Amino acid sequence: MSLSSHEQHALHSIEDRLCVSDPELASLLATFTRLTAGEDMPAREKTPASAGTARRSHRRRHSLRYRARRLAGRPRRFSLWQAAGLVLGLLVAVAVVVGAMAITGLRPGW
Repeated sequence: MSLSSHEQHALHSIEDRLCVSDPELASLLATFTRLTAGEDMPAREKTPASAGTARRSHRRRHSLRYRARRLAGRPRRFSLWQAAGLVLGLLVAVAVVVGAMAITGLRPGW
């Protein structure tokens, strides 16, 4: 069994995004692919789908694509070290301002 060009393109697209988002999982997938390279793909099975099942399946696929696109453009979350560095930087800035006010004799509210 061979994949259609549309299916092949979809798999390559998923592979590219996976390599960027999770290199460790991409490495595991490459190992699995290498180990199963000589095996035949199983035959496709046709299952009758009701109209309701087809609509739900389409809705779910569309929803997953939408969420994947939305998450792909989202910046990564701060790590604990980045947050600690930001807080430390703010504390140092406040200390410098308070020190300068103490040295020059300025009082807040004057």
